[in-house]
Amino acid sequence: MQPGHRQNREELLCKVPEVAPRPKTPGFVGIDVGAESHTVHVVDASGAMLLPTINVPNSITGFVRLMDRLDRLALEHRISGWTVGLESSYGDEHQVALFLRERGCEVLRVIPKEVEAQRCLLRRSGAKSDARDAAAIAKVVCAGCGTPMQFRTPEEQDLREAVNELDHVKRHRRWVRDRCQHQVQARYRTTARQAARFLKSDTGRAFIAEYPSPPDMSEMNLSEFITTSRFRLRTRVDSRVLKQLFAICKENNPHVRAGNGGPNATETSIQSLMELDRQIDELRERIDGMLQGNKHIALLRTIPGVGPEIAPVILSRAGDIRRFDHPAQFERYVGLDIVQDLSSNWRSRARISKSGDARLRKALYDAASAATRLNTNNRFGHRYQEIKSRKGDTPEVRKKALVKIAAKMARTVWAVIAKETPYCENNQPT
Repeated sequence: MQPGHRQNREELLCKVPEVAPRPKTPGFVGIDVGAESHTVHVVDASGAMLLPTINVPNSITGFVRLMDRLDRLALEHRISGWTVGLESSYGDEHQVALFLRERGCEVLRVIPKEVEAQRCLLRRSGAKSDARDAAAIAKVVCAGCGTPMQFRTPEEQDLREAVNELDHVKRHRRWVRDRCQHQVQARYRTTARQAARFLKSDTGRAFIAEYPSPPDMSEMNLSEFITTSRFRLRTRVDSRVLKQLFAICKENNPHVRAGNGGPNATETSIQSLMELDRQIDELRERIDGMLQGNKHIALLRTIPGVGPEIAPVILSRAGDIRRFDHPAQFERYVGLDIVQDLSSNWRSRARISKSGDARLRKALYDAASAATRLNTNNRFGHRYQEIKSRKGDTPEVRKKALVKIAAKMARTVWAVIAKETPYCENNQPT
């Protein structure tokens, strides 16, 4: 080739326009959280699937493998960053969410109702499956829905675990108490109220443990019973209480039933009940130690109906309430906001959304019930009486009124924490 031709060829090659690199786009990941494994679905900004649905173990090894797949997809499809959507799943989502956030991913929490609506759009049949849930979550995040996920500090996580453990022990204690109450009814032939009175105090439980059945005291008279009981119970019990117990046991038939309601079963149930009471006391002391010096717990205790049992639940479940700019946002977060379905000229009955934390919602409902029942001389009690007087004193009206008071309680909790001022009857948002 002649030199002139080579020069012309080089000039032509220099004039060829360079292809601009494809711009980077965001990617979206939907994860259906499970206790053992997570189902993952990946889409791009247009909603096109980038990776077939996969399952990863709920462990650090599975998270590392998932992140490797996402890094390879980011290089292949020029992804600028990943936005991950998760549903709340009894705390199983926090480990993977924390891992992905540390790797630079944006983690969002999605509402289950939005996922359900999107799943119905993806398939004519709304049948639920892990793969469809993951695809629906990815579509919801791609559409711009979801709220930033709140990550708890180690102290907040410890408090939440302690409160959850206390709730678990209380549920188990209620089951043991009911079983023990039925055994006491069968053994002593008492009414349910008398059996509950037996089990309510430490003296009654100690008495049943010492006298599992009426024949154990059938040969005693009243004075011998009082003397023996005070010696066995190792405390000076009021004689009036012992006289009532003696009368109940003497009046009832001293027949002893065989089977599961025998003395050994009753004694075992009483011991289990006492052990659970000891665990509850230890957990309460542990929670009080965690909240020592916390100014928010003192502010919450100034609200009528919010006692030492409900305040730790609100703090552990709601997290930092100051992140909400308006009380209506916290009310919606709890699931006490009013929603209504509309279609043409038809509209459904107004109801609460129930889209938030059920345990937090129950705590606010219990606080509203306590505020209206124990001391009605407050804004909650006045509002409750006003609703009943206007709509009638029926069970349905009372329940709806308590729900409204619970929503008012949520707004009051936000005002007390956000403004960092104690509760006052005249300056809370309505």
